[in-house]
Amino acid sequence: MSKLTSMVFSVVAVSVLSACSSHYSENEHIKQPKNVPIEWQSDFKAALTESTERSQSLSILSNQQLRDFLVYALETNFNLKQEFLSLQQKRQALTVANSALWPSIEAGLSARRTKAEEGSIGNKFEAGLDIRYELDLWQKLSDAEQQAQLAYLAAEASFEQAKQTLIANVITAWFDVIESNRLLELAKQRVELTKQSLDIIERGYQQGLNEALDVYLARNDFNTEVSRLSQQKATQQTAIRALQRLSSDYPTGQFELDSELPSYQLESLSVVPSDLVENKPSLQASWYELMAQNANLAFVHKKRYPSFVITGSIGDEGQKLRDLFDGSGLVWSLLGNLTAPIFNAGQLKANEETARLQLKQAEQRYLDNLYQSFETVENRITDAVSLEQRYRAILDAKYNAQMAAELSFGQYQSGLVTYTTVLNAQARAFDAETSAVQLHKQLLVNHVQLQLALGKTPQFNQQNELAVNSQLQPQLQKDEE
Repeated sequence: MSKLTSMVFSVVAVSVLSACSSHYSENEHIKQPKNVPIEWQSDFKAALTESTERSQSLSILSNQQLRDFLVYALETNFNLKQEFLSLQQKRQALTVANSALWPSIEAGLSARRTKAEEGSIGNKFEAGLDIRYELDLWQKLSDAEQQAQLAYLAAEASFEQAKQTLIANVITAWFDVIESNRLLELAKQRVELTKQSLDIIERGYQQGLNEALDVYLARNDFNTEVSRLSQQKATQQTAIRALQRLSSDYPTGQFELDSELPSYQLESLSVVPSDLVENKPSLQASWYELMAQNANLAFVHKKRYPSFVITGSIGDEGQKLRDLFDGSGLVWSLLGNLTAPIFNAGQLKANEETARLQLKQAEQRYLDNLYQSFETVENRITDAVSLEQRYRAILDAKYNAQMAAELSFGQYQSGLVTYTTVLNAQARAFDAETSAVQLHKQLLVNHVQLQLALGKTPQFNQQNELAVNSQLQPQLQKDEE
């Protein structure tokens, strides 16, 4: 063996040893946090025992109009289509990464026409096949393929999370429209009631039974309610437009929705914190992204190792096209190429350190998402308990305020109280009714958001889920084509 050959092998060996001596270890696996509690910390069971029995709880998706709208939104929503197209991009990236594990073959055909010095003109045709294949000695290409696979799984989980979020947003927007419709009805009733009261007061004033102050107060109350009615009409249209945008329809502000808020009562939780870690799509996406960064670190580290590439070619040439591959000019070659990085001014080392830092960053991002998910669930549980207690109290307040309003107006007609007392009683009754509607909707929305935070599609049973998915996938693929 010559001195030059010995020197080359020595340099390659030093390169391999230096790469292997890096502090990277494939045995270092990211683990789930160990301090995840067994049960939720918020006191939910106590609230269940205190919950009063009202009408039987209805399924949120028992309304056929809502279910049809959900299917339509899942087929047409712009953001969900973006997530689907992103998923398809990751699938193509996976195909690209997987192709590196296979040989690449290229075919070539060329034609050349030349003129010699003596004036003769000749033709030359060349055709051949070139083959290139890199041996995956260090599992480097496998790591790249694994990274692409994990990135695809992360995109798949993100797409599932986007579906669940869209379902929750549609249901929430649906409740907003129902609430705005109900509050609009109350505002109209309030205007009609104050108009009747104003007529009574003005007739009494003309007959000398009431004072001018009562007239002014009644007029002020009527004008206030007219203004509130106008504001509620705008709120209703805004809620409808928000719902229409979720289905990618033009936000006209016009939508016929004939339904009431479903009844609600607290339900026990079947998901514990450890289930959340395994089942919530957004956490799964963060975990797969973390694992993808881990695979990327392995790939970048192994780029410092030598690469062994086998290349081969077979070709033929002739003066006529039909002479190609007749065996007369057939040539072939086979070459093994071993290359190793020797000096690159620290570029490969810096790339590895960057990948390591990105892995640490992904780990912290996953932990932040995890504990943020815990926080969201705990807050939703706390809100559920608080809203339940407030709703029970406001129902009692609503009943008392309505009775007080009726009594005060009767006493006013009998001359026992002033009209100011009537206005105050009516305002309290209206506010109690409004609060009851608002709290009812907040209870339902909090329930939907709690299910979303737990990684569950809100009140979507298996049959409905399959029906939606079967219609969604072909539609998105058709749009892609």
